[in-house]
Amino acid sequence: MTFAYIPRADTPGRDELTRIVGAARLVEFGDATLNTVARLRLLRSRIKDAIATGAFDVIHAHSSLAGFALRTLSGRARRQVVTCYSPHGFAFLRQDVGPVVRSTFLLAERLCGNRAALIAVSPSESKIARDSLKVDAYVLPNSGDVPAGHRDPKRGAPIRVGMVGRVTYAKAPWRFAAAARRFSDRAEFVWVGSGDPAEREKWLGDAPVEITGWLEGDSLVNELEDLDILYYPTLWEGMPLSLINAQLLGIPVVATDIVGNRDVVIDGETGILANSEDSLHSALGDLIDNANLREKLGRAASVRASERFDPELRADQSFDIYASIRRQQQAQRDR
Repeated sequence: MTFAYIPRADTPGRDELTRIVGAARLVEFGDATLNTVARLRLLRSRIKDAIATGAFDVIHAHSSLAGFALRTLSGRARRQVVTCYSPHGFAFLRQDVGPVVRSTFLLAERLCGNRAALIAVSPSESKIARDSLKVDAYVLPNSGDVPAGHRDPKRGAPIRVGMVGRVTYAKAPWRFAAAARRFSDRAEFVWVGSGDPAEREKWLGDAPVEITGWLEGDSLVNELEDLDILYYPTLWEGMPLSLINAQLLGIPVVATDIVGNRDVVIDGETGILANSEDSLHSALGDLIDNANLREKLGRAASVRASERFDPELRADQSFDIYASIRRQQQAQRDR
């Protein structure tokens, strides 16, 4: 297996990426200064070269941009290997761009159609594909990368509420800041991650929020294990690893009821899903004040997540899907 990528400013270091991809060969090309058009051109060129070499049986593009690059290649080139892509959150669901841009993303997806098999990372994402794109999708859920476990909730000590990810518009950091201001007398708030300094200042400002900066490996796991609640008020998702890892560690979650989040958190059983800021705050307040509720949700989260997000299952499912796509492509060629 080969894992090839164009770095971004927030891409983890090579040591961390090596840990993540394990035995796969790691190939970096391009650099973080490239704009979107340059990235698209470079992706197309590298994918085309990869197909031409015949070295790969499967090319799986991750992200809407990489998927677009793959699907704009000629049909003859694509038919030589199994080609598929996972958007990890459709670009036309973004809320940080206007309706014209979202419509353009949607049109691009529709024009590309079935030029490569779509592998959704959640049932909700698959439903969006059927409803909005009229395309059937395979479903390969994300899996966690931390050991499942559970510990008794704190009683009397300051409750630690966390968010994990980059400080970006998609993560709704202003909602986290509002919660920190509202419950600062009852809990500590920590943002596990980092982001552009201007973004941090804009959204978190003077809110009582500790920002850890980018953490990797054991440092990240240790920080997660110290959380009592994960508050995850994001605007759009694919299927977030942060939620999966929190559930594996037995951390109860309060999250927005959106695509991806609802595929990880079982509302009322392993966490609480809500839509409005008031309902999110109400659920968070209940968890902060009720140790028994935190224990109940956290224990169920660890048990259910270990059943649903085992990485060993994902490996087998991946190859089953690739084999199914190959059979489908062969049947089409035989017609």
